[in-house]
Amino acid sequence: MSARYPSTCSPPGAASHNISVIIPALTPLLTAPTTTRVFEIASGDGTHAAAYAKAFPDVLFHPSECDEFGQEQLYASLKGVENVAEPMVLDVMDQDEWYELEDGVGGGGQFDVVLASNCLHMMPFPEGPTAIFSHLSSPALVHQKHGRFAVYGPFRLSTGFFSDADEKFDAMIRARPNGERLGLRSIDELEVIAKGSGWELKEKIPMEKGNWILVWGAISS
Repeated sequence: MSARYPSTCSPPGAASHNISVIIPALTPLLTAPTTTRVFEIASGDGTHAAAYAKAFPDVLFHPSECDEFGQEQLYASLKGVENVAEPMVLDVMDQDEWYELEDGVGGGGQFDVVLASNCLHMMPFPEGPTAIFSHLSSPALVHQKHGRFAVYGPFRLSTGFFSDADEKFDAMIRARPNGERLGLRSIDELEVIAKGSGWELKEKIPMEKGNWILVWGAISS
């Protein structure tokens, strides 16, 4: 069994380099009284999910990956972690898998927070972000009053890059096999896409090495 999208896979150990700065930045969100269930898009090897579970023991985390290969990796790496639910399969480009996710949420209640790290620049644009915001607007999936979508990673503006390093990184990932639709996403363009599904940018948190955490919520919240 192999990964569905091998050109989007991160190098081994990459996730462990940034989790130590992500957790403090997300602590206000993940310790809020309304936060009890958290879904993670593109959990990779489970490094972040395991760290979140340890740091926030009162929250139940639901990791996911885009195929069964990734799901099996998550099963192996997260085995025995008490406040991590069974890994799910979600390819954000697959409508049926979104509907299966909604059905699977079922009696557990809606998600209060959805997390994603280093993935928006590794999916087709604008289809990938459009699918995410569209489905997160479903009341069956995410609590529309206090629900938040927090995404970590490098971004750009419609007028250009924040740094030369970001521009070089963008060129590097676009040079990968089938990488012509990959690349750093414009925050301005993401705001337009989010608004189309009733979401808006609530907070923009600057992080180390030119990265950001963008926190989105329903416009009415």
